[in-house]
Amino acid sequence: MTLKPQNTILNTVQFILTLLLALPASQDGPPVSFALLAAPQGVNPVEGTGPSLPPKGLPMWGPDTDSLALPNRPTMPIEDWRRWIEEHAANTQRGLRLRSAGGGVLVQGPSEAVTSLEDFAKEVQQLIEDLRIEIKVTVQAAESDPVVQTGWLPSGGHLALGQVQRMGFVGSWRSEIAADSAVAEPEVWTSRTGWSLHLHASRQVTGAGILMAGSFQLNAQTGATTFDPETPDLGLMKQPQIAHTRIHFAGLLAPGKSLQLQTTRDGQLFHVTIEAEVNGELSKPGGWAVLETANLWPDLPWIESTDQGSPWPPSSLAAILAGSGGGGSALWAGSLLLIPPGAEALESQARQLIQALSTLGQNQTLSAQLGPDSCRIPGVEGLPMGLRMGHVTSAMTGYRTEMATDAWIAEPQVQILFHGTSLEGNPATPAGRFSWEQKGLTKRERIAPSDLAYLGGLESLTEQQRSGTLLLEPGNPKVKVTASDSHQEIAIQLLGNDQR
Repeated sequence: MTLKPQNTILNTVQFILTLLLALPASQDGPPVSFALLAAPQGVNPVEGTGPSLPPKGLPMWGPDTDSLALPNRPTMPIEDWRRWIEEHAANTQRGLRLRSAGGGVLVQGPSEAVTSLEDFAKEVQQLIEDLRIEIKVTVQAAESDPVVQTGWLPSGGHLALGQVQRMGFVGSWRSEIAADSAVAEPEVWTSRTGWSLHLHASRQVTGAGILMAGSFQLNAQTGATTFDPETPDLGLMKQPQIAHTRIHFAGLLAPGKSLQLQTTRDGQLFHVTIEAEVNGELSKPGGWAVLETANLWPDLPWIESTDQGSPWPPSSLAAILAGSGGGGSALWAGSLLLIPPGAEALESQARQLIQALSTLGQNQTLSAQLGPDSCRIPGVEGLPMGLRMGHVTSAMTGYRTEMATDAWIAEPQVQILFHGTSLEGNPATPAGRFSWEQKGLTKRERIAPSDLAYLGGLESLTEQQRSGTLLLEPGNPKVKVTASDSHQEIAIQLLGNDQR
């Protein structure tokens, strides 16, 4: 049988195609490789440690109120870190394929491009480590040995240090009642003594300077009493007496400088030194400029205010810059504003914008004299500073009755008392304005059960209160409020910069 020529040609072509398909793929293109970019430790939330914030800033609270741990956040949220990696890859490396992979990013593409992105991720990791601020605190109490504690926080974050003792005590009783029976359940309250320090710190936009703000508390139990309502339904209630001092402060620290605050309470001097250490100028991963914005509106959770949220988060700044004509598009990560490589005009505009939005001025030191006690408090123009000094205890001041068909019981109403001086304000120019308030206890007496229709005994308080405003002007650097029968004299003075 003779094959037709066209069949011979077809068979030959099919044979050649089969051989070509069986050969290895061409090696002319770049080899494909894979890499898993693990997220740095700084993108994970940090568990809060150290003393918590006491409710309402007072060292005594009931069982229905919990102390508040300082809010902690990562240096850079993992979503922002991943977006930065993806944006850099899209701008600089073609042919890469990125997939989110749990705690990181899986990269696929040409070996050279994958290696380049790995190098960029390492630079970002180094930047996150450079954003750490190391803190050293020294507390010197009178002639005792100084106490030194250390810690760290990310720029824009928080840190809590201290030596705190917490004590539980029966502060009141809670009534439980059914149809024909009633019982009182003891309420365990909490008091706190010792010292605690809560800090916020953030890098300034340029240089290695730091904005630091914080709250220092000093509490010492000076005694305790018990109150007996003299009724078979209720037991004794303990009333600790605590000497309480709280100082809100702030400062702009140049490299090598420290923040100093001190207070004299009941004849005993306490001196606190806060030192901070950071690396120099921030690096530029892959040529990206990194600008810190946390000090535009520092988060101070110990300030009793409802407007603590920042009106200028980095995302808002990026949106403003998008219409400025500076070229390129800014990103954000945590409190950082990120300017892409080669966008010098955009970086310049970003620095000008941050400078225009900043409300911080110069360092100031406030000297306050409250009767025989005194404080020296560092502050920054544009940030709140304050002082509260007095005594805290509790008092049994009322009853709430619980009734059922064949039973009734009276539930005691206990309140926390603060008597002393509170001072808060802002050392801004041209005048520092400080509001003050004083509460004094002039009479505390017992009302016997026989006078209260068999409810049990309670306490009657007579208090005096006064308040006002003090202005510290260039021509009037020292002002005072005279003492009264139940209130100490207040004298305050701005001393200028007292950094060491």
